[in-house]
Amino acid sequence: MGRSLGSFDPCSPQLKPVIAIPARNEEARLPRVLDALERQCLPTDDRLSVLLLINNSSDGSFQLATELGARLEQVALTVRAVTFAPDEATVGMARRTAMDLALALAPSASSTLLLTTDADAEPDQDWVAANLKAAHAGADLVAGTIVADPSEEALLGIGLIRRSRSFDAYCRARSLLGSLLDPIDHDPWPKHLFEMAGSLAVRGDVYAAVGGIDPLAYREDLAFVSKVRASGYSVRHSVDAVVTVSARTCGRAPEGMSQSLARWKVEAERGDPLLVEDPDKTVARFLLRRELRAADRFEIIACLRAAGMIHVALPTCERAARAAAIELLAKDDLDACEVPVEIALIEFERVMRGYDECAATEELVHAG
Repeated sequence: MGRSLGSFDPCSPQLKPVIAIPARNEEARLPRVLDALERQCLPTDDRLSVLLLINNSSDGSFQLATELGARLEQVALTVRAVTFAPDEATVGMARRTAMDLALALAPSASSTLLLTTDADAEPDQDWVAANLKAAHAGADLVAGTIVADPSEEALLGIGLIRRSRSFDAYCRARSLLGSLLDPIDHDPWPKHLFEMAGSLAVRGDVYAAVGGIDPLAYREDLAFVSKVRASGYSVRHSVDAVVTVSARTCGRAPEGMSQSLARWKVEAERGDPLLVEDPDKTVARFLLRRELRAADRFEIIACLRAAGMIHVALPTCERAARAAAIELLAKDDLDACEVPVEIALIEFERVMRGYDECAATEELVHAG
């Protein structure tokens, strides 16, 4: 393993950003993401290195990107094209290849902050700077904030907009609850819950140490962040690194944001309630994580055995062993649909009233 948690040296050289973007038939949206990167407010006068991987595309993405790249002043754009075999043409393979190629552009992995976003995205002007700030503060991986394009979201109907706002309030309240029940020094409130490929930034040496992104068919971003965290590295959920993405309902990735929006639209039109995880399970998970963060190696092994995980090989570093145990025993259940969101919010408020820290109740009110 590379650097461990808390080993950041504030006197170390500044990280150089390099960005990886996979794109498949995104000719219509490429100008927006490239323009957003051209307008980044950067801490130095160096050109921003961007690797755009056009994969399995049948439109004019490659030619357009090449033409746009020649006119960019702040961005040094490298365009590559590849056609993966049908059994390899996954979102994970595309992002892994893009990130591997982007990292190869850098002089060294240890001096690089490797960022990735989507071809339909529009990063805020300070997106790169916000990621650099978090990394220089000690984060090994930065998960940024993803927001749907409000103009596109509005076209999906008032029912979906209400559903989206309810979910945002739930996520904010759940994140605050986690900060109270399981406080993490390197990931304090305010923060968010998400770990999406639309905004990830990882130290180059950390990316290499964990073996990069796995070529999965879906949720490759979640698996990668989990792998980084389980290896004992620090993950920061930044509210300052913001990316706006398309609110389209027909996307490229299975189980991605577009499919979630499509499902929400149908459910909203039917009048179905928005279902989320049973809040009792959420609270229990936060408390278990806190317990595991304070456990010694023998206690961790006992917890794993109690869960039937007898032959798990833990990292030798105790800090990394705790992190690995949390990923094994207390991972989020992303697909839980058990209670209406309103019930969960009421229960979160009840629990937080018992924790009179950080004006929890006031924060929950603002979440709505």
